[in-house]
Order: sequence, then C-alpha cells, then structure tokens
Amino acid sequence: MKSIATLLLAAAMCLGAGFLNPGQAAEITAKLHCVLPTIPNGPMLVSFGMPFPKGFIKDANLIRVKDAAGTEIPALVRTLVPWRNLAKGTNFSSIRAVLIQVNVDFGSKRSIILKVETGTTRTKDLAAEQPVRSNWVLVSDAKYPGKYQVYEPPVYVSLSPAWLGRCAVKSRVLPYFNDPGFAWYDGPLTNKDPNLNFGQNFFKTAINADPQVTPAERIWYLRKNPYLPPGEDDGSPYEPWLYDRSMTMFTIYLRSGDYRVLREAHRAAYFYASKLNSNGFFTLKPLEEGGDVKYSYNECLFTDLMLLGDEGHLEAIRNVTKAAASFNYVYKGDQGYERLWTERHLAFSWLAFIVAFEATGNAGYARQARLRANYIFHHQNNPPANADHGQAPDDGALMHGFDSHEGYWEGGPFWIFSPWQTVLLVDVMQRYYQHSRDTRVWAAAQRFGEAVINVADGLRSSTDWPGYEFPELTIPAYLAGSQGNVLEWEDYEHCLDVAKIPAFAFYCSCLAGAPQEKFRTEAQKLLETAEQVTAYWIRPTAHEAGKSIYRLSPPRKFGWWFRTTADVDYLLNQSP
Repeated sequence: MKSIATLLLAAAMCLGAGFLNPGQAAEITAKLHCVLPTIPNGPMLVSFGMPFPKGFIKDANLIRVKDAAGTEIPALVRTLVPWRNLAKGTNFSSIRAVLIQVNVDFGSKRSIILKVETGTTRTKDLAAEQPVRSNWVLVSDAKYPGKYQVYEPPVYVSLSPAWLGRCAVKSRVLPYFNDPGFAWYDGPLTNKDPNLNFGQNFFKTAINADPQVTPAERIWYLRKNPYLPPGEDDGSPYEPWLYDRSMTMFTIYLRSGDYRVLREAHRAAYFYASKLNSNGFFTLKPLEEGGDVKYSYNECLFTDLMLLGDEGHLEAIRNVTKAAASFNYVYKGDQGYERLWTERHLAFSWLAFIVAFEATGNAGYARQARLRANYIFHHQNNPPANADHGQAPDDGALMHGFDSHEGYWEGGPFWIFSPWQTVLLVDVMQRYYQHSRDTRVWAAAQRFGEAVINVADGLRSSTDWPGYEFPELTIPAYLAGSQGNVLEWEDYEHCLDVAKIPAFAFYCSCLAGAPQEKFRTEAQKLLETAEQVTAYWIRPTAHEAGKSIYRLSPPRKFGWWFRTTADVDYLLNQSP
C-alpha cells in the first residue's frame, strides 16, 4: 500500500497543483505523423494543440520548437485556453493549452520528431497565424464516406502518455501498464501483439477495424451503420454514441499516446459535432419529444480543441449548454411519470456547463455549474419525500422515485438510486472538483461510496449466462435502495464502471486526511468481478464464425465501460 503522504501528493498533482514550477525549463517530445496518401514535396503547415499542467507555464513566449537536432525553428505559439477557476468564474494565470504552428518538410518520412521546449524565450516566429482548418482534408472511407463532410488534419501530432496524463485533460491518468494489477483492463484496450487474438482489442472492435468480422457482426444496430442518418439506413444509428463515443476514444489516446487512436477520436468528434443542432441536441436521435439531453456532450469537443488546436467547435460547445438547460435538474418528489429524472440526465447537464466554462471562460456557465453542484449536495443530504410514499431513505445517494427514473412503477420499493448512473455523476463531480476545489466533494464522494457498500452491493453467484458460471463475486444492483432492490438484476455489466464510485471515495478520503481503506477494498472487489466479466466477452475463436473476438454488445458498452474508468488505477493506489 502506498503511504498516505504519497497518496496526498498524487492527489494534489491530479487536481492541478502542478508537477513543475511555473516557467521551469522542460523539453517535451512531439511526434508528427503524416496521414496523407502521398507525402508532400517540400514544407507544409502543421498545427496542433499542446496541453500543460496547471501552474506549469504562464507565458506563451517561453515556448519554442526545435527540430530533432536541437535547432530552433520558426513557430507560432498562442494560448488557446488558460486554466480557469470555476469557483469564482475567473482565469488563472497559467496556460492550459496552446496552439502551435510550424512549417515542416517530411522528406521521404511518414513521421518525424520535434521538441517543444519551455522556459526559454522564443526567438523565431512564423510571420502570421493561419486558420487551423486551412489545410485539413476530406475523409472518405468506409467509416466516414466523403458526403458526410468529415475533415481531418494532414498531420496528427502525438505526445507521450506520461506527459498527457499529467496535464489532466480530463483527469489525472497514468500510462497503460503502469500497474501490472490492471493488465486485465489495459491489455484488451491496447493489444498490438498479432499473435494474441490476432492483435485485436475492444477499441478496434468499436471502430470496425477487424477485417475478419462479417458486416452482420460489426458495430451497427441490426446491420445498420451507426454513422448514417435516418432515411439512408433503416436501423438505429444513435445508440453507439451514447456515453460519448468520441471522449471514450480520447481517454484511450491520453493513456497510450497512439496517434491512430487520436485520429479516430478526432473523426468521431468532428462527425458528432456536425450532427448537433443549434439547440445542442444530437440529431441522429429522434427529436419528436424535443431532444434527449443524455446524447448531448461537449467534453469530447473541448478535448479535440485542446489536442488539435482547433477552435471550430466553440459554437457547438456553447450550444450543448442549451440542451443541458432544457433539463430541469431539481427533482420534485411528486413529479411522477410525466418527467424523467435520473442521475444520468443530471450528470450530462452538469458536465455541459463545466466544460463550456473551461472552454470559454463565460462566468455565466460557471454560475450554472455551481448551482447544480449546490443542488446535488443538498439533495444528497436532504432526501425528498411525497405524500404517497413518505420520506426517501437517507442512503447517501440521490434518492428519487422509480416512476421518474423508468417512466412507470408497478409496486415494490419506490425510492431508489442507480449505482451505474451515479458513476456518471461522480465522474462529473471529479471534474468539477478539479476546477473548483470545492471541498464539499470530499464528503459527497464518500457518501456515494457508502451507498455502494451498504445498499447497492451484495455477494451473489450467477448462472445467468449458460455455459459460464461465475464464482461468488461482488455485484452491484441495477437499481437500489435500503427499502429493497426494485429490479433484482445481477448487474455484472456495470461492475467495472461502478468501481469508480468507491475508488473516488477512497481518493477523497485521502484528500480529507482520513483515508478509508474500506472504499479501496470495495473497489477492488468490484474490479475482481469486472475482470471475470471482461474475460467472458473475449472470444478467441470468434473469427471462425465471422464474429469479433472482443465483443461489444450492445455497442454503447464501449462508453459505459471505458469513458469514466481510465483513472481508476490512479485513484486507488498510484504515485506520480
């Protein structure tokens, strides 16, 4: 076990204390990958985003670019976004991300190395900034046919996962395989060994990258391509985008530094942004009822902005807050079936305002984010009541009526919470804390952890899946409450993501100065189950039937498993 001092140091770094002094000299390797069919003859403009940890550097003039031999080359360096103070709605002095532009001659090479040096005044500047999208190229392949107008840069720039993880682009993460105990999680996302399951992994399944999988078995609903709009495809094209498909890919890039993952994440973000209307709703999801806020995200768009240096997503980032505002986040104890209210709706509504403030600095977005935070803390500690069902139990979660969660109620315990949807809320709360330092999060996170331990989990054995009987392991309930579980589902599929709740609770207990080992123990028990479940969905002989070895069924599983859990190993026991 790591020492408490080490954990607290790791916590401070994760949440923005900075791991180097402001302006200290450093050299960060950037690898440039030309993705054009033919390498240009002569120099070409390369634009990319460069993130920094909080407190690392304040002046963009102290950033310069050198070639592989160490010679400074002309560069344009401009601040894209500063680190911002969500608690006050103001900016910090330190830089969060810059735009870098350079002219580079690849010669006959597909990739070259540049060095980004900090702490020394830049002496060579480009004459003028060029629009980042000025030389982007149209994507035209089986995943994104040209008629859908998805554009990408001719060169992707990758950074090391060690650097990316420290920059807390989403949260503090570690490179894959930093902890051998998480190899069961890391391997199925990053496998590059062609001798192991044909080099496939869950990410490759998500992007249909396995040529041995037949069209009928690819990631589309009933053979329907998820990228195509209604009218051209008679399926359900929106489901794989639930839980933010693009952001899930970005988390894999942040831990791997693999430019091929960055490329797919950008393409997904660009396509997704093109399908957001002016009110921030995802138009591949039918809009008959006015839009669905749980499909409205701007986290992936802001991440794309920071990593590619492109500010073209700003309007869409703002528009998503309109969708978020359409959800009435205050739960009414007697609202009944007519208005759904879930932790998932609340989480994505909250996240939209947090991210919009990070991207724009608009103090109004910060105020909306704080209002939702205030409400969440109040609801957690003051459970609702109604005339028919009395007082909701004080279980530590956001208790609400089964009818407003599922749209119906047929008897049984009325007051419930959803462990797996609470994960989405806790993930947003972690981001909120990173930018606000609101210490109320410490207690709230631990109360959510207590809810998982005392209410949502139980030791059960299962014969749910014929031919595969799990040993007795810890499994969260699908819907839970101390009055009884409403749906007696053994929710194996959410063991991985639910583990994030006690993991963050343990982390916050360390921040509060009173580490609670029970939270780490509970997270580890859930992860033991998740390891078994992950193994179940890996089918080494699946190619014989034209199926994917790493199965994602339903496709949205890619997001609920991996978007919120990229930092669980760090939260539990890692040092910087």
